[in-house]
Amino acid sequence: AGGPLQAWSAPKSQREFPLALSVRSTDPARTMVVEAAWLQTRLLPGVREDIRRYVISAAADRIVVSLPAPADAVAGGSGEAAGEMAGCEVQLDGDTVPAAVRTGGRVVVDLPQVDPARRWRLDIRTTTPRDQGWAGFAARFGLPGPVRLEAPVFESPVLERRFYWTIHARPDEHLLGLPSDWTSQQQWRPAALGWRLVPVASSHELAGWIAAVAAGDRAAAAGGHAPAVALPPLAESTFVYAGVGSPGAAAPWILPTWFVVLVASGATLACGLGLVYRPELRRWQLAALAAIGLAAAAAPDVAPLAGQAALPGAALAALAWGLHAFARRVPGRGADHGPPAGAPASSMTRQAVGSPSLIVSPAIDDAPTATHARTP
Repeated sequence: AGGPLQAWSAPKSQREFPLALSVRSTDPARTMVVEAAWLQTRLLPGVREDIRRYVISAAADRIVVSLPAPADAVAGGSGEAAGEMAGCEVQLDGDTVPAAVRTGGRVVVDLPQVDPARRWRLDIRTTTPRDQGWAGFAARFGLPGPVRLEAPVFESPVLERRFYWTIHARPDEHLLGLPSDWTSQQQWRPAALGWRLVPVASSHELAGWIAAVAAGDRAAAAGGHAPAVALPPLAESTFVYAGVGSPGAAAPWILPTWFVVLVASGATLACGLGLVYRPELRRWQLAALAAIGLAAAAAPDVAPLAGQAALPGAALAALAWGLHAFARRVPGRGADHGPPAGAPASSMTRQAVGSPSLIVSPAIDDAPTATHARTP
């Protein structure tokens, strides 16, 4: 002890397990560990509600976390009023913590002096306005627009384990553009019309997971955790994602169903009409199919949505192809019954390639056998 680390050779009978050494730069007794995190974002027209539930193991005497600034503060307000502008409620083990939110969105929760190995249940609920500008306009009228997702930041030193993030949106909205390190927790399942994205982990299961982690390892193993309270059933689209560590920030897009159908069906119809009326484009159809297959393999969560949305455009393209094929089989199509372009307007004029033009005069009716050539 106190000297340099000496090389040591274990006996042959003890070489079955490797020896691992690690160095900590901070005091492990004061390191806070976020054992489990469940973040919920409910998107409503003009307003959003965020519920963050944490299970924390902390030997320190307080928990300090900084909330993200609300949308209107980012758009033009002051950062110091972020905590005051957001309707925030903080609970510790189910009890409301008074005066926990301070200036600048900084939440400070004092912990009672109890067993250092105890796990605390921290709930933070905020209600803030939706993003301003185009995003706020799109949220009110059901148009595509971005939504800002940003997790609270704990004061270091902190170790964050697994998290789940649930996003609740309108029934006809879809979520695209999330970070690649967020693992999708939903599957495509058959519905009344087509296929629908359904979460694998329900709200009841996530609430039970939080309760089990908060009760501790022994209580969870014995099955004696607190009863879970599920969210009431709502007609909405639910998206669940998971990851390890701090969630960070994200800016996905909320796309309504009509917009997805318009884009996918419009592109499909344009390609179909091009193949019908432009035969020279048919040489690229194999390359286009290969590109579509690669795109579907690269984004398997989006492929079923795009495929369903492209069905109206594919049906219209097939109808155009059938009408075009039927019109080509109509007898007499393409015959020119009128005078060619640039010909005189007289109905008495005939043109023949390689022969002089003739004018039939009314005298032919009186003398059928007489033919008069036009003199120049």
